[in-house]
Amino acid sequence: VYKNIKAAYGDERSGTIGGQAFACGYDNGQKFEFENCHFKSSMTEAMSFHNRKSYGGTITINNCILDSDNSFQKSLRFGNVGIQQDTNVYINNSIITQKLAIEEESGMTGSTNCFNIYAVGCNNFELFYDTARLGENTKDFVKY
Repeated sequence: VYKNIKAAYGDERSGTIGGQAFACGYDNGQKFEFENCHFKSSMTEAMSFHNRKSYGGTITINNCILDSDNSFQKSLRFGNVGIQQDTNVYINNSIITQKLAIEEESGMTGSTNCFNIYAVGCNNFELFYDTARLGENTKDFVKY
């Protein structure tokens, strides 16, 4: 459980490039909860969550700001490794300034989407879904 934190990645002073995984390689039903947090993505990629050989998990984001000024216009990225079981993502009462992205994890061809994303009480936002690598199966994306 994380409360009242700011997680930023890739400012110009650090000279870093690439993405930052906040939940890097979660596995087997792990649960993450974020409340009143601010994710700030910049530079070349978005802050991300990705699994490894996962049997599902839960990510809950409440009253947060998902912010970005990166060139790919992604506020938060969900990456999948291989063919995994469902991970439920609940985003509640949050501000999303750019797109949410669902992509295969780097070099993991043949991956399928395991993310079910439910957004309740959020502003309008776009979803980037990597159909070139994940195919047309978008699974459930629910926006209320």
